[in-house]
Amino acid sequence: MKKSLSSRMLGATLAVSLGFSTLTSLAIAAESNTEQPSALPSVGSLTIKNKVTFEMKNIQMLPEQGSNTVAFTIAFKNEGKSDVLLFDYILKLKDKSGNEFQTRIKPQDKTISKVSANSSQMITYYAQVNSTTQLSDLVLQISQWDFSVSGFESKVGEIAVPDTYQEAIPSGDNVLLTLGGVPMNMKVSRSFNSESGKNYSPTVTLNLENAGNRSLTTPEYQFSIMTSDGYIFPFDSKKEPVALRPKESVEWRLTGKIPTTVSATGWKLIVTEKLGESTVTTPVGVFQITESTEQTENAEGGFSFNTKDGMYAAKLNGIYRAPWEDNDVLSADITLFNKEDELLPMPSLSGYLLLDNKVKVDVSVVQSSQSAGISPSGAVKVHAAGVIPYDHVFTSVKLVLQEKESTTGKTDTPAKVIDLLEFPAQTKLQPLAYYGVNDYYSVSEPGRSLKYQVVGINRYEGMAGDIAAIQLEIENLSKRPVNLSNIIASIGLGDGSATFPGKIAAVKNKVSPEGKAMLEIWSSLPKGFSTSSLHIIIGDAISGGKLAEGDAKADAYISPVAFWAPAETAPNKNLTSKINIYPYTFQIRNLDTASESDSFSMQFDYEIAKSKLVETNLEGHNLVMSIVDSNGYKLFENAYKMSEFETGTSGGSSGENALRIGKNKFKANITKPDAGSKLAARTRTAKLYIYDEFQGQRRLLAEQAITLYSKIGTDE
Repeated sequence: MKKSLSSRMLGATLAVSLGFSTLTSLAIAAESNTEQPSALPSVGSLTIKNKVTFEMKNIQMLPEQGSNTVAFTIAFKNEGKSDVLLFDYILKLKDKSGNEFQTRIKPQDKTISKVSANSSQMITYYAQVNSTTQLSDLVLQISQWDFSVSGFESKVGEIAVPDTYQEAIPSGDNVLLTLGGVPMNMKVSRSFNSESGKNYSPTVTLNLENAGNRSLTTPEYQFSIMTSDGYIFPFDSKKEPVALRPKESVEWRLTGKIPTTVSATGWKLIVTEKLGESTVTTPVGVFQITESTEQTENAEGGFSFNTKDGMYAAKLNGIYRAPWEDNDVLSADITLFNKEDELLPMPSLSGYLLLDNKVKVDVSVVQSSQSAGISPSGAVKVHAAGVIPYDHVFTSVKLVLQEKESTTGKTDTPAKVIDLLEFPAQTKLQPLAYYGVNDYYSVSEPGRSLKYQVVGINRYEGMAGDIAAIQLEIENLSKRPVNLSNIIASIGLGDGSATFPGKIAAVKNKVSPEGKAMLEIWSSLPKGFSTSSLHIIIGDAISGGKLAEGDAKADAYISPVAFWAPAETAPNKNLTSKINIYPYTFQIRNLDTASESDSFSMQFDYEIAKSKLVETNLEGHNLVMSIVDSNGYKLFENAYKMSEFETGTSGGSSGENALRIGKNKFKANITKPDAGSKLAARTRTAKLYIYDEFQGQRRLLAEQAITLYSKIGTDE
C-alpha cells in the first residue's frame, strides 16, 4: 500500500510540465531496453544498493534575460533482476548554497515509468535557475520515498557538477540524441567565418543522422552563436522539420552576421528547442566552433565561402575598365569553384565595388555560361559589372560578393543580402587583351562555345565625316544552334584622343553548329581618319542579371576585349574579278553595252555566292551600279538592297530586274536620254562603278572603263 501511495505522489509531482513536445532534446542514446554508447560528456554517476546507477550527462545552460535555463540527461541503468520503478526516486537540482530549483521532465519522456531488468533508459530534465548561477554551482540530489522518516524522503546520494566540466562538444564529435525514442547523431562538421566591413559572416555546417531503426522527424530547432564575451547572436537560418529514414542524414548550413566589435575567438554554436506551445526554450547542444576567421587563399588562388547550399571558392581573375558611351564600365572576371563532393547550385550573387574605400558602386553579377550548377571539383565563370563616370579617377578598387536570400512567397519583401567574401583591394586594373589581325578570341563554356575574329573594315565617305564599319565574325563551335547575346562595342583611335560608341546591326537568327555570324560595328568618325591604329572594344551586354538578348536594354557589359582593325581593301580595277561584299561575292561576266541615238542598253551575266552557314544583317546596305561617261554625264544608276539578295524582291530604284543569289542575267535599257548626250558616238568612253552604299554614304567596290559599245569579260 505504501508503494502505491508513493507512486501516486511522485506521479503527481512529476506531472507538472510546460506543454507537450514530440521531440526528445537531450535524451541520450537508447531505444527501449537497448544500451547505446554516448558521445556526451559525463558529469558524474551514483550507484545504489539495488544495482541501479544514475549517471548525469550533458548538462547545458542557456543564458536568458533574468534567468538561465538548464537541461541535463539522466541515464538510468538497472543491473538487477527485477524492474525498477522510477516513481520511487526523487531528483532535485540545487546550488551549493542550498537553493532548490523546480525540476521538470521534458514532455516526451513522461511516459517512461520503469527500467526493466538488465536494461537502461534516458530521461531529460530541465529547470530555470538564477541568472548568476554557474554550472559548477549545481548539485543533483537523489532521494527515495521513505514514509518512515520525516518528510517521507531519504537521501541516497548526490552528483555535483565539477569545476572542470566542459559543456561544449568539440567540433566534429557526435551528440547522440533521441527523438521519440529514436537515436539521432548531431555534429558540427565544418565551420567558416569571413570578415566583411563591420560584420563577421559565420557559416556552420550541422549534420543530423538517424541512427535508429525507425523513421524520425527533426524538430524546429533554433540556432545561435555565443561569443567568448557572452553575447548571443541568433543565426538567420530557419530549418523546417525533415523526415529521416534509418541511416538517412541531412546537412544544414547556418549563416548569420556578428559585429566585428566582439571577439572572433572562442565561439560556440547553441542549439535550442522550444517546448511545445510554451515560452520555455531549452538547450539541446553546445558545440565548439573551430576558429577560422582569416580569409586565406586556397590551392586555386581563390578564397572560400559558405552558403546554405555548401562550400564554394571564388578567384578574382581581374578587374577591367572599358568605355561605354559617356561612361566607363568596371567589369570583374571571377571563377567559382565547388569545394564539395556533390553538385552545387549556382549561388544567387550580388555585390559592389568599393573605390578608394569610400565610393560604393553596385554591380550586377551574371553567369555567362548555361551551367545549371557546379559539379564536384568543377568551376564556372561569373562576372560582376558596374558603371562609373568616364573621367572618375581612383587608386584602389575592392570587390565584395554578397548573397541574395530567397523571399519565396513574400513578393513585397526585398531580398536580404549577406556579405560572403571581400577580395583584397586592387591597385592596378587588368589591361584589356588586344587581338591582332588574323588573331581570334575564343570563349568555351557550357552551352556557349564561340570564336571571335575581325575580318574587315570598310570606310564610307561623306562630306563632313566618314563611317568606319568593322566586320566581326563569330563562329559557333558548340554542337547546338545558339542565339547570340547582345554585344556592346566602341571604336577607338590609336592616339587615345577619342572613343566613339559603336552601333551594331544585330543578327536575328540562330547560328548553326560550325556556322558563323557577321556583325557590323560602325560609327561616324572624323573625316580622313587613319585605320592603321583604329581598334574596337567589345563585350557581352547584360540586362536584369543575365546576358542580354533581343530588345533588352543593357545595364552594363562584361568580358571586354579589343581588336586591331585590318587594313582597308582597295577596290577592284577589273570587273571580271570577284568583288567581296562579305559574306557575299559578286562577279560579272559577258558585259555588253550598246547605244543608239535615243537609247542605251547594258546586259551581263553575274553570279552572287554566299559563304555557307553565315548569318548576317545587311539592312541599310545597297549595291549601287552607276555608269558615268567621260563628260561626267550619268547614263545609268540603280540601287539594289543587299538584304534581298536571297529573296530577289528588289527591282532597283528604277524598276530594273532584281539581283539574286546564284547565276543569273542582268539587263537594263534607257530610252530617250538627254538630247545633249549624243549617245550615237559609239567610241565614247565611260566608267562603270559599283558601290556599297550605307547610311547614304558610299565606298567603291569596283570600277571598269568601258565604251558605249563594248564587250568585256566574254566567255569566248
